[in-house]
Amino acid sequence: MNITINLQSPIAIYRQIVDQIVQNLAEEQLAPGDQLPSIRSLSTELRINPNTVIKAYRELEFRGYAESRHGKGYFAAGRAVARAREDWRERAREEIATVVVRAVRMGMEPKEVETIVQETLYEGESRS
Repeated sequence: MNITINLQSPIAIYRQIVDQIVQNLAEEQLAPGDQLPSIRSLSTELRINPNTVIKAYRELEFRGYAESRHGKGYFAAGRAVARAREDWRERAREEIATVVVRAVRMGMEPKEVETIVQETLYEGESRS
């Protein structure tokens, strides 16, 4: 699992960590029961305060993606993959809807938007 942070992003560092772990779960690069990097190792690797990693891991635990095991660290929770996929689907729906509404408001015809979506899907399938 590879986590990178963008210090120029307006998104808080702990949030970037949460989002990337959820994405790793949704893409099944992390499976239920897999151990997350230790707080110390991740904070050292990313050169950030360990409290930032703790905040991210607690958020993951609160949202049901991770569970802590006393003295052992944090692990991906049992339903983490299914939950992550559901969340990413909802997020994708919201983002797609936002873009479609903006495109139509800017004068694009619905058929043109549909064509772009179809072409994008076709390109995505050919890359898989």
